[in-house]
Amino acid sequence: MPPDDGPRRPVRRIRLARPAVPPTRAAASGWAYPFRPEPWDEIESLYARVVVRRPDLDHMLAIASSVRAADVAKELAACTISHKHDLIVRPLPPVDPPFDVVAVRSPDSLALVRTGTVVVEHLSTTGHDDRIERPVAEAVPLFWRFMIEKFGISPPSGSGG
Repeated sequence: MPPDDGPRRPVRRIRLARPAVPPTRAAASGWAYPFRPEPWDEIESLYARVVVRRPDLDHMLAIASSVRAADVAKELAACTISHKHDLIVRPLPPVDPPFDVVAVRSPDSLALVRTGTVVVEHLSTTGHDDRIERPVAEAVPLFWRFMIEKFGISPPSGSGG
């Protein structure tokens, strides 16, 4: 039998206010975090420095280089996360979160990425997310497939995309 701690205090019930508008799937989807764009030339330089120590990230450098070669940096904003290895890309102009992004996951990502593969994900505010995993040799074409299908942005012919 538990020890007697004296008289019980009444339980105080707290009533929580309900939101005026019920939450939607869109409010919980897409990218809901601060997005601080980095210049594409800095992203390319970052990956070039990292690849010296980490050749398994060469496909991330190839993607950044292809964006610069395609001259679409004015249409795409990007930032790096997860110790500067994941690449998060969104179309311009900027809007308040949440918004759609394409995430290119590195081997160091918090998301599961198998050795020798690249994972590209579309995180959508509609909840219709896509995730494709391919060998790293297909990273650049897979990236551009997502840019075309999700954002309507394609590289000029012959630019490496």
